[in-house]
Amino acid sequence: MAVKIRERNGAWWIFIDHDGKRKAKKVGTKAAAEKIQKQIEARLTLGDLRLLEPKKPPEPTFAEFRKSWLEQAPASCKDSTTRITRTVTSFPGLAHSVSARLQPRGSG
Repeated sequence: MAVKIRERNGAWWIFIDHDGKRKAKKVGTKAAAEKIQKQIEARLTLGDLRLLEPKKPPEPTFAEFRKSWLEQAPASCKDSTTRITRTVTSFPGLAHSVSARLQPRGSG
């Protein structure tokens, strides 16, 4: 496990190397880098590896998913399929639902 700070092109960076995984983060001042270095070393010692995991993109809402599907549908679906899907999925209550949480009836 290594957490190092370095100055590069006038900015201070933190470099984390732990179990073959590497991450670099620009932090600003040397004092801030030293403070964050101590915090990261403590977290890694306790086994907290969330810093090294890639960030997951936010899940789209149903409205966002619907919009992208309806934009792409004409290329691969019949007009009737697009028209029916547009009508069936236009319920206002679905707009802000997260699409990953939606499941068919009886599946959960």
